[in-house]
Amino acid sequence: MREGARKPYTIRGILYSTSITPAEVAQLRVEGATARDPYALRDEARYVTPQLVRGAKVERALCDACHTMKGANALVELSRTWTDEQLRMNIAKLQRTKAFMPPFAGNADDVEALVQLLKWERADAPKAWAETKAPAEIARWLDEAGVQ
Repeated sequence: MREGARKPYTIRGILYSTSITPAEVAQLRVEGATARDPYALRDEARYVTPQLVRGAKVERALCDACHTMKGANALVELSRTWTDEQLRMNIAKLQRTKAFMPPFAGNADDVEALVQLLKWERADAPKAWAETKAPAEIARWLDEAGVQ
């Protein structure tokens, strides 16, 4: 009950569950969710493209506090039935997709990196994966959703 009542915040109106303040969301939309992340991933060599590495870092920064990739409350399973466009739009408009989620605190390239990571994980992490460019709609959806 307590957890449900305070979502998407850790401290209501002050700090999102991602440890990001509402004021920081707008800045991260410009610079990207992982621009200030100096830490390598534990198993970075596992990811076969730089885009997947970025996606894993976005997942660590924005999702990992509440979700796993596979297992309990898993992103792969929660989004399994979504099409590519639904993945992009639902992540970009996260706080509108699920009202108890904080806004996505990254840019269009971060959304696309996370989408590709989810698709790659669904495909059982193949040894080859093509990088993609973020469709223009993602930036529009992020703008429509806003930073609150």
